[in-house]
This record gives sequence, C-alpha cells and structure tokens, in this order.
Amino acid sequence: MERLFFFVIAVALAFGVGYLGRNRKIGFGWAFGISLINVVIGLIVVLCS
Repeated sequence: MERLFFFVIAVALAFGVGYLGRNRKIGFGWAFGISLINVVIGLIVVLCS
C-alpha cells in the first residue's frame, strides 16, 4: 500500500512538470516522460527549454 502511495505521488509530480512544459518547446509529452524517469531532471529540462 505504501508503494502505491509513493507511485501516485511520483506520477502526480511528473504530471505537474509536464503541465509546466505544455507551452514550451519541449511540450507536455516529453516533459512528462522525462519527469517519470526523474522529476528533478525533468524540471531542469523544462525550465531550460
């Protein structure tokens, strides 16, 4: 049950980063995909694009 909770939190954070990238050059899909791997790296990539 605890793993599911952390999984949902990770996907929600990745969705948030993807939402930030929706109007940028990277787009929602790439921002979301990179953020699923690592949220911090995804956020850095979105902010640099």
